[in-house]
Amino acid sequence: MAMILRPDTPAKCCSYCGSRDHDYEDCPKRKADAERQREEQQQREQQERQERQERQEQGSSRERFLAS
Repeated sequence: MAMILRPDTPAKCCSYCGSRDHDYEDCPKRKADAERQREEQQQREQQERQERQERQEQGSSRERFLAS
């Protein structure tokens, strides 16, 4: 008779994606999602810096125009 349960090995079940071949800590989907979120956050921060810089440049151009 084949034994279905293997008491000598711990059960694995990922609470993030539901897979049964790895644990939460080793989840490739979680790691990929976290990396994607970091990249998106970096892109948003870079875009905000660019917009802020453009507003500052526009403000200084306006000040130079008004001063002339």
